[in-house]
Amino acid sequence: MSKKTKTAMEDIHLYENMTTMTDQEWFEYVTGIGSDQKKKAALQLKPISKELFNWETRDQTKIALRPKCFIGCLALWSYSDIKKLDWTAYWSIKEPAVFRAIKKLRLNWIPQYFDHILDQNFRAYDHVRKYYTEGVIPKPTSDNYIVGLISIPERLRFNDRDNTNNLYHFLVENNDVLSEDFWRIFQVQGTGDANMSSIEKYGGPPYWDKTIEKLITNGKLNRQEILEKTFDPLKNEWIQFRSGWFSRFHEFLNPTLSERKSLEDQYLSLLSNAIGPTKSFALKALHLLSKNNLLDPQKYLDQVDHVLISDKKGVVNMAISILEKIVKNDASFSPLVIQKIIRGLLLSDVDVQKKICNLLGKMPGYDSIICDELKQYKECVLPSLKIDFAKWIETDHSISPDPGEEDIQSVEAFRETIEPILDAQELSYHITRTLESPSNIADIEQIYQSAFLIKEFPVELLKPIEKRIIHWYNLSDGFSFTRGYLAGFLLSWINDFNYDIEYEAKYESFKMSRIFLFQKARLNQYLQIKRNGKDYNPLSIPDIKPYFIDANTFVDRVADNQKANQAIDEHDLIQAIVRLDMNSEFDKQKLSIVSGEIRNIVEFMFLQGNYKPDKFPFAWLAAARTLSPNEILKIHSEYDSYYDVVEPALLKWNIHIDKGPYHHDKIIIDPPLQLKDTTAKKGLFSSLNVLKKREDNKIENSNHKLIYPLQLLSHFDGWFMEYDREMDIKWMLSSTPNKQDVCYSIAARWIGSCAGYSSVSDIPSKYFLEDLCLSNQSLDEMKCLTICAGLGCSEKSVKAMATEAVISAIHQSRINLELMGKILDKMICSHYMRLNRLVAELKTISGVSKQHSEAVEEIILHSIQSTSPQAVPKYFKKLLELLLEVSITNGTSGFDESRQELFRRYSDVSNLKRVIKLLCSL
Repeated sequence: MSKKTKTAMEDIHLYENMTTMTDQEWFEYVTGIGSDQKKKAALQLKPISKELFNWETRDQTKIALRPKCFIGCLALWSYSDIKKLDWTAYWSIKEPAVFRAIKKLRLNWIPQYFDHILDQNFRAYDHVRKYYTEGVIPKPTSDNYIVGLISIPERLRFNDRDNTNNLYHFLVENNDVLSEDFWRIFQVQGTGDANMSSIEKYGGPPYWDKTIEKLITNGKLNRQEILEKTFDPLKNEWIQFRSGWFSRFHEFLNPTLSERKSLEDQYLSLLSNAIGPTKSFALKALHLLSKNNLLDPQKYLDQVDHVLISDKKGVVNMAISILEKIVKNDASFSPLVIQKIIRGLLLSDVDVQKKICNLLGKMPGYDSIICDELKQYKECVLPSLKIDFAKWIETDHSISPDPGEEDIQSVEAFRETIEPILDAQELSYHITRTLESPSNIADIEQIYQSAFLIKEFPVELLKPIEKRIIHWYNLSDGFSFTRGYLAGFLLSWINDFNYDIEYEAKYESFKMSRIFLFQKARLNQYLQIKRNGKDYNPLSIPDIKPYFIDANTFVDRVADNQKANQAIDEHDLIQAIVRLDMNSEFDKQKLSIVSGEIRNIVEFMFLQGNYKPDKFPFAWLAAARTLSPNEILKIHSEYDSYYDVVEPALLKWNIHIDKGPYHHDKIIIDPPLQLKDTTAKKGLFSSLNVLKKREDNKIENSNHKLIYPLQLLSHFDGWFMEYDREMDIKWMLSSTPNKQDVCYSIAARWIGSCAGYSSVSDIPSKYFLEDLCLSNQSLDEMKCLTICAGLGCSEKSVKAMATEAVISAIHQSRINLELMGKILDKMICSHYMRLNRLVAELKTISGVSKQHSEAVEEIILHSIQSTSPQAVPKYFKKLLELLLEVSITNGTSGFDESRQELFRRYSDVSNLKRVIKLLCSL
C-alpha cells in the first residue's frame, strides 16, 4: 500500500480488513458500517480502488483483492461514483462472492449499471446473463446485450473447439434466447469487431447460418419468418459490410420460387436502397422471378427508376434485361418501358447504352410524348450510337453529313447553355438523382446555383428525402467527399443554413486531396452568405456545356454582387476564372458596370491589360495561367519579376521500351522548363511564402487556393490531388476546362504504362477519356496522346471510351488528324503498340459515317511514315489492309507521288507485297 492510502485508513481499517477477512466477513463488515461513518469510509475506499483497479497492475495479491474492493464500492458508493471505476472492475461481477453480494444488496440501480457494463464491453454478456437467469436483474435492454449474443460463437469456440454444435444446444436449452433475444439480431447492427459478418468471416465454427438452418430443419424456427426478417437490416440500410451477411444468409437458405414470389414486395422495396450490393441482391431475385414469368410487371416498373440511375454497370444491365422480358411477354408495356430504360443512358458505359439502343430497336412505334422524353437524353448518348438513337426521336441528328464544305461543323456549333433549375418539383427529383449518382459535376453545380435562385424552397419537397440525404451524408464510398459535401449543403439548406461543412473529419483514414479542401471552403462561403440572408449571384457556376462560363455572364454576375454590396470570396472567384470561356466574344462596354480589382483581371485576360495583383493574388495567378503560352510569354517580357508565376506549361513526350525480363513499356512526359528558384526573386510565390522546391523537384504547398492555378505549371505532377479517385479526376477536369494538358499528361502516363496489363482498370483512367468524349474542346497533343494510348489498351472500358472520344471529335471537327497520326506513327515505329487492338478500334470508327471513314484514312496515312521496312511490327499488314478497305469505301482515286513512294518502301516485305500492290493501283 502507498503511504497516502495507509494514512487514509487510520480510523477505519478498510485495507487491513480487506486482506484478513473472508468474503462473508468482509460483506458483513462493509454493510454494517454505520451512517455516521459511511461517508468517511466511502472516501477512504476511493484511493484503494484506484490502486487495485489499475489496469497496469500485475501484483497478484492486489488483483485477488478486487472482488472484495468491488463489494465495498457497491455497499458504500452511489451509482454515479461506481460508474467511474476503471473497466477492470467490471470483471469482478463474475466472482461468486460478488454475485452473492449483489443478490443480497438488491440495489435499485443495479439493472442500469449492468446495461452500462455491457455498453463498455459486450463480452460481459455471459456474466450479466447469469444475473438475469438467477432472477437478480431483469433482462438488459442495452443493444450490446444482443451484440454479446451475436459474438457468443467465439466464446463457445474458445471453451470447446471440437464441438461445432454448441451454439445450437445453447439456443435450444435457453428458451428465452430463442424466443426473444434471437429476433433482435435482425435489429441490432453490432460493433466494428462484433457483427454477424465479422463473426462469420473471421471466426470458425460454430456458424450462425448453419445453426439457424438446423433450427429451421428441426422445427425450432419458422422458415418463412426468418426469410422475412432478413430484409429488416437491409431496409434499415446498415453499412454494406454489416448488412451483407443478411443478404448472403437469405441466399444460403436458397428460397424456392414460390417463397420468392411471396417476398416479391420485399425485394422491390430494396431497389431504392442506397447500398449498392443490396440493390444487386434484390435485382437478382427479381430477375429469377422474371425468367420464370412470376414477376408482377407493373410493380417492377413502379420501382425500377431507382436502379436505372445507378452508376453500376452490372446493376443497370440486369434491370434492363428484366424490362426486355416484360416487353417480350406483353408489348402493351412498351411505351412505359421506353420511358424507363432511357434513364440508363445517364451511365456513360458503351455496353449499357448499346443494350438500350438494341432494345429500343425492338419496340413498336412511339407517340410524340415518348419522343420528347427521348430527346431529353440525346446529350447523354455516346457518339457511336447517335445515328441509331436519332431514329427513335424522329429528327435528323445524323452524324454522317453529306460531303461538302457547308457540312464542316465547328466546335462552337456544339456549344449549348446550361439553364438553371427554377422549378422546385423538378429540382427535388434532380437532387435525388444526383445524390444517387453524383458523377456529373454540372448537375451538382446546378443544385448550388438553385439555392440562391429559388428564394423559398418548399420544405415539404425536401423533408421527405431528408432521411436519404442524411444516409448519403454518412455513407463512406468512392464518392465520399463529393456526395458528402453535397448532402451536407442540402442538410444545411433544410435547416436554414445553420451549420458549416466539416465532412472530411468523419473520414480521417481518407487522404484528402486539395480539390476537396478547396471545394469545402467554397461551399462554406456560400452557406455563410445564405446564413446572412443576402442575395448572391455565384460567379463560378458553369453556363456553357460542359463546364465553361461566358465572359459576359461572369461580368454580369460580378456587377450584381457589387450592386448588392456583397463581398466576393476568392475561392469563388478563382473557380470562375479558370472556367472562363476564352473564346467568348467579350463585350468591352460591359466593363463599365464593374469596378475594382476584378475589372482589372477581366481587362488583363481579354483586353491585354496590366498584371497588377492586390487583394486577390491567387485569382491573378489563375488568370495568368488561363491564358495561352504566347500571351504568358508576353507578360513575362513585361513583368520579369513575375516569371515564376506565369511560366507556361510546355510538355514533351517519348516512348520508353523496356527490353528487360520484366517487360514494361511506358510513355514518358518531360517538362522542358526548369522551375525557377523563387527565393532569389520578388515574384508572387516568394512574397506570399507559399512555395518551395523539394529535393525531388515536386512542388509542395500548404494553400489549397493554388490547386487550380498550379495545375497549369509545367512541373505540376498531380501531387495536389489523389488521381486514383474518380471524383478527383472529374472535379479537376471540370474546374479547369481551358487548360487540361498537364492533367492529360498524367492520364497518358497512366494508361501508357499499363496498356498491356489489366492493372489499368485499378485506376479510373477511363474518366479522362469520358470527359473528352462528351466535351466540345479541341484536342491538343496531350489529349491526343491519351486517346492513342487508350486505343491500344487491353482494358475494354478504357479502349471503348477512347474510341468514343475519337468518334465525337471527328464529328465535331475538333481533332487534328495529322497530329493524331504522327503520335500513332511514333508508337508504331517504336513497337510500343499492339496493332491488332488499334486496327479493331479504327475499323469501328470508320464504320460510323463517311466523314469518319475519311478521317481514319487520313490518320493511317500519317501513322505509317516512320516504320522501317526492316523492322515491320506484328499486325502491320492488318493496318495496311484497313487503309485499303477505307480508301476503296471513300472512293479514293489514287494517292499522290509522295504517298506512292511511301508504299513502295514496303514492297520487298514478303507478307505486304499484295496489299502494297493494291494500294498503288488505286
